[in-house]
Amino acid sequence: MAVSVPSELTATGQGALNGMRQAGSALGVAVLGTLGTLPGAGGVLIVIGLVAVVLISRARARS
Repeated sequence: MAVSVPSELTATGQGALNGMRQAGSALGVAVLGTLGTLPGAGGVLIVIGLVAVVLISRARARS
């Protein structure tokens, strides 16, 4: 997203990208917090955590 904006709007594009990242993080925390309150959701949270670890490690291995 930041590279697709014209050079005179670079700061605006970067700000929009950071805003979307923050909104996504807040939404993710809210969803996981809600799942944590459901009965029997402990296993689901563990699976989600393991999937996140695998995805992050693969992304870091590529770069």
